[in-house]
Amino acid sequence: MYYCEKCKNVNEKKNCVYCGKRKLREVNDDDLCFFVELGNFHATMFLEALSSQRIDAFAVPSGFSLTTRANSSQKIYIPYKSLAAAHDVYVSMYG
Repeated sequence: MYYCEKCKNVNEKKNCVYCGKRKLREVNDDDLCFFVELGNFHATMFLEALSSQRIDAFAVPSGFSLTTRANSSQKIYIPYKSLAAAHDVYVSMYG
């Protein structure tokens, strides 16, 4: 697997299918990979579920709510070594 440092995604080929960057490097276990973007409510629940399973996660605020004038969602990043476990948690919660 290869890692795109620009968009933080894992790819099967040396070219990123998301942003088009070429000559990607091999992925390392500790590389933060974009996993999902969720609304604040669901992101908080998902992050707590990951924490209860001792899966490291990193969230970055994104989006903008005109109502609250604050972020409306969060982008969640997971270390590569924990992607499969995080996927299992996500599927159990959201199907």
